[in-house]
Amino acid sequence: MQPVLLLTKKRDYRFDLLRVLGLICIFLAHVSPPAIIKQLRNFDVPLMVIVSGAAFGLSTNNKFIFSTYYKKRTLRLLAPTWAFLSFFFLYAYFIHFIRNKAFPFSIDKIIDSFLLLDGIGYVWIIRIFLLMIIVAPFFIWLAQKLKNKFYYLIGLLVIWGFYEFINYFLTHITFQSNLLNVLTKDFLLYILPYGVLFGLGIILPSLKKKETIYICTISFFVFIIMMIFYIKTHRCFLTQYYKYPPQLYYVSYATASSLLLYLLTAKLHLTNTMYNTVLFLTSSTMWLYLWHIFILYNWSWCIKYIPQFFNFFPIKLSIVLLLSIIITLTQKKIITATGGYTNNKTINAILNYCFLK
Repeated sequence: MQPVLLLTKKRDYRFDLLRVLGLICIFLAHVSPPAIIKQLRNFDVPLMVIVSGAAFGLSTNNKFIFSTYYKKRTLRLLAPTWAFLSFFFLYAYFIHFIRNKAFPFSIDKIIDSFLLLDGIGYVWIIRIFLLMIIVAPFFIWLAQKLKNKFYYLIGLLVIWGFYEFINYFLTHITFQSNLLNVLTKDFLLYILPYGVLFGLGIILPSLKKKETIYICTISFFVFIIMMIFYIKTHRCFLTQYYKYPPQLYYVSYATASSLLLYLLTAKLHLTNTMYNTVLFLTSSTMWLYLWHIFILYNWSWCIKYIPQFFNFFPIKLSIVLLLSIIITLTQKKIITATGGYTNNKTINAILNYCFLK
């Protein structure tokens, strides 16, 4: 294999397309599809992490300043998330108050939501991307230090081996300290496996097609071998059960699927309209994701008033996706218009980071 190349070039539409596909697959998981479909799409979060790593690798150059990256990236993740959660809990309180219903969220659940732990669910993904901010400089350093793609990939395997070693022990241990439990089981056991996927994404744009096929094929065979083993030992063979924290069975399937999609999208040719749509969606993934949480909760609160036909997963997926797009588009237009009425840079910056990213 050739030396590692951290490329800096024009926007690669494939990663925009893959990010949108990953987002739709996440939406699909949340509208109760049949088990086989839920399994087939169970590569979504790893795909998003790999794409995030690829985008980071493409944007990195010799003048890259990590302190600026930390600040901007953290704000782009936390500001909209916390703004949404503040609105969501106030809205939920108001809705349940006027319906004379008990408020469904405890103080602990609210706090956990803002800390991106269990909370209301769904927001754990934001925690994953925050963790990737921490590991990004390490993988850039590793790529530059090893100077060869093969050695770099071996380095990723060594990190994975270390993760498997500590995962074996930590998943069977409960510490008396809640803080220690959180640091190990909610952070350490996620930053390492997803970090490996992020690291793979960093060099993905520089890999030759043949090299990508090799990695995809190896990942696929690992998945098949493990699936046969789980079937013969009467364990659950659905990868979803090996996702929290990520285990090799789950990650091998997700990696193979993600790389296969990466290879297939190279053959796609988008029209200008399709490309502009993809650009809008990929530039709005944060708020599309957050608003889909809002829609799903409202759906569950009004479930007895919704005709059963609308709960059929393709219909529900279409409605959730369409409403998320409409709300996000409306939000962007309102905030953009609002920004035009103020010359205050601080207010504009807050609006920008909270509602436009």
